[in-house]
Amino acid sequence: MFPVTNTCASNIKPLTAAGKQKALLLIKEYVESYKGRDVVISENKLSFKASFFSERNNKFSGITRGIFSLSDSGKIIFKFYMYGILLGLGIIIAMVVFLHKIVMGTVMAIIFVFGNWFFAPFKFKRTTSQLAEKINRL
Repeated sequence: MFPVTNTCASNIKPLTAAGKQKALLLIKEYVESYKGRDVVISENKLSFKASFFSERNNKFSGITRGIFSLSDSGKIIFKFYMYGILLGLGIIIAMVVFLHKIVMGTVMAIIFVFGNWFFAPFKFKRTTSQLAEKINRL
């Protein structure tokens, strides 16, 4: 659903069932080291929740939840959900309506929504590439 979901993918070597489990455990360690919480592994997927607000060493700030999956065609796929953008945009709109600060609200909306939404795919493409390199070394 545009604009709150997005997907990034990177190529990995073909994995056996045991290799996929090792890869999912590696991804789990990576996610937990960067403040991911409620990590759940099921079949070829790993899902987690993230804190929307920025914390120290939180690579997943700005997203609500994410799902890493390992495809049979040799890809690591990361689908992430950015529902917090809608909350932030709602707060900014309320500020514009109640405080009549149209210019300031518009600037904040552009910076907050466009900045997070535009740069997230680049940030998480790099994340999937880094994980793909680690998985290929298994």
